[in-house]
Amino acid sequence: DDMDEVAGERRFLVDRHGYASQEAVNLLLVGKAVTNVFDGERRLEDDVAGTSDAVVLRGIPSRCDLGFLTLHEAYGYYTVGAHLKAPRSPCWVVYSESHYSVLFAPDGVDGATFDLFYWDGLAGQDERIKLTVTRDHYDYVRKPPDPNDDRALIPPLDLVVRSKWPNAAVDWNDTEPIL
Repeated sequence: DDMDEVAGERRFLVDRHGYASQEAVNLLLVGKAVTNVFDGERRLEDDVAGTSDAVVLRGIPSRCDLGFLTLHEAYGYYTVGAHLKAPRSPCWVVYSESHYSVLFAPDGVDGATFDLFYWDGLAGQDERIKLTVTRDHYDYVRKPPDPNDDRALIPPLDLVVRSKWPNAAVDWNDTEPIL
């Protein structure tokens, strides 16, 4: 009952290709199978035959213990709200490259520079991947690489990190970046 109904179409926790739907991920993260990743609710007003009907889209109701970041936001498909971007624990489920992985910061993310650890079980990862993130590395003079530039080889995970910290530089610490 938490899920949005779109044009009378019924939603499911498992998508067509056997992937977890966003509703399933939200159910695991926040205990509600809401359809969206924005904060709270959004009302879409529709004036039908002189009456004002509103469609209510449901997102994440409050700040969560664990967060969610996605490559889809880096490409402008949608925006993840602060309830998922700033969880109580510095740990995020990451949706990138059509599967889920995790980023976490055991020492927190309060400083100008901090470490994130990345784990991708589907990739059969057998080495530790530690990313050092420097906030506000880029400014109006130095710009971060453009994700729409076909010549720029930007690791998708860098773009995911920048969806939370927009002007951050990501150092892979001598680990081969995952492209």
